[in-house]
Amino acid sequence: MMLMKRGTIGAIATAALLAACSESDDPAGAKRDELTRAEALVIVDAIAQVTVDDHTTVIGSGAASPAGATPGTITVEHASTHPCPVDGRVAVALSATLTYDEEVQSLDYDAEGSLTHETCGFEHEDVTITVNGDPSIAFETHAAFSGGTATEPITESVQGAFLWSTSDGRSGRCVIDLEKVTDLVAKRHTLQGEACGHTIERTITWT
Repeated sequence: MMLMKRGTIGAIATAALLAACSESDDPAGAKRDELTRAEALVIVDAIAQVTVDDHTTVIGSGAASPAGATPGTITVEHASTHPCPVDGRVAVALSATLTYDEEVQSLDYDAEGSLTHETCGFEHEDVTITVNGDPSIAFETHAAFSGGTATEPITESVQGAFLWSTSDGRSGRCVIDLEKVTDLVAKRHTLQGEACGHTIERTITWT
């Protein structure tokens, strides 16, 4: 028996997908060997989308409970690869603990893992950005549900670094330290922290 209805899983993915909307800010001009804010956000948004897809997969397909065990806890090991927009790929590895009670349809979800970029290509305003892990991006995620609805905001920390080079001759190392909070009840998503030397503060709401 699946703990969470497909509608609930869809709500998680839909809410988190909103975090991947592009910002309307005018990017700062590029300096030698730096990524602009807009270029950094192209990569940050892609990182956010990859983790959403894999968390949704684990919750949707890995939450079947052992027969007769209510409540209980299971651990799911998950690995996948995803194509990058231009070329290359990003590899995902995560370990998730799901604590459930089928009778009340409750689920606590805790996961940690890594993203490793492998000659992963992105494009922004006719510039191709190629990214490789240094060595990877780490993340930790927590979510909780009861009766098919979220009981607290979904939180995720994202930390690590990657190496990058661009088709216009720039190259460097980008450090990421971000906190994401998605409140499905308040219908609000926030992203705060640092990425490639830029301060990131974003709030998205929906109805």
